[in-house]
Amino acid sequence: MKRLNRYDGLAMGIILVSTLLSLWRLNIFPVFVDIFYHMSVTKGFSIAGGIVLHDFWEFAPLGRVHLYPPFLHVIMGFMYRFLPMITVGKIISFIMFPLVQLSVFLYVREVFDRKTSFYTVLLITVPFNFYRSQALTNATSLVLVLTPLVFLAVEKRKLLSSVILMSM
Repeated sequence: MKRLNRYDGLAMGIILVSTLLSLWRLNIFPVFVDIFYHMSVTKGFSIAGGIVLHDFWEFAPLGRVHLYPPFLHVIMGFMYRFLPMITVGKIISFIMFPLVQLSVFLYVREVFDRKTSFYTVLLITVPFNFYRSQALTNATSLVLVLTPLVFLAVEKRKLLSSVILMSM
């Protein structure tokens, strides 16, 4: 692990400040109906006793094939064991933007350099619409969290890790 320097501190400061500002407004989460679909799928998994590949609780009587890989719903299902579902939805909606920031920071820092990583984090933090899209579309946001990690695994020639990350 590389020792932290000034640019690392600045980048992590940006991530921390934007996370704290979001925490300050935690009451606005979830901000869109997309998370309610994912909460429904998670409850369906809970009723079924595990991962199912077919929505039996929607589009009666036949149901439909899932639109998304189950990783987000598995994470939410684990949280649902300990928290009310609306709290799970609130946390998932809230946490995606800081996770994207962190993932991009780690990738750019490792593949390029610390200064570039700082400026990249700054550039993805500034546009409000990017922040908003992370809170609105949680499954897509999870892809944006995992994609830099996939790229990093490929860069480090850890192909099995990259395949596993891509399949989530």
